[in-house]
Amino acid sequence: MWPVRRNALKNQAVLLERNRGIVRENLKVLEEWVHQQPHITWLKPKAGTTALLYYDFDLPSTIFCDRLMKEYETLLVPGSCFDIENSLRIGYAFETTHLRWDESIGEVPC
Repeated sequence: MWPVRRNALKNQAVLLERNRGIVRENLKVLEEWVHQQPHITWLKPKAGTTALLYYDFDLPSTIFCDRLMKEYETLLVPGSCFDIENSLRIGYAFETTHLRWDESIGEVPC
């Protein structure tokens, strides 16, 4: 067995608690952000590490996600991939600093 895998299994409880803490914190950050955005709504996830955000712009989700990627280096999955247009899927299982919206940008641009 590889050393990294062996160490991960030995420290499974510590790693799981660390990762759960990151996910819990990021869910709070995401919730605060959603409540500040007048054009974004959601059903807060009860489990998991992704959320579906709905927006009220008259813009296809693929174009919206492409624009976010090109202009803000923000990667989201278009809702059209799930046959749910006017929505985006966001993951939040990573370092909290990468989840925080740059306040200088203001609201989500359409």
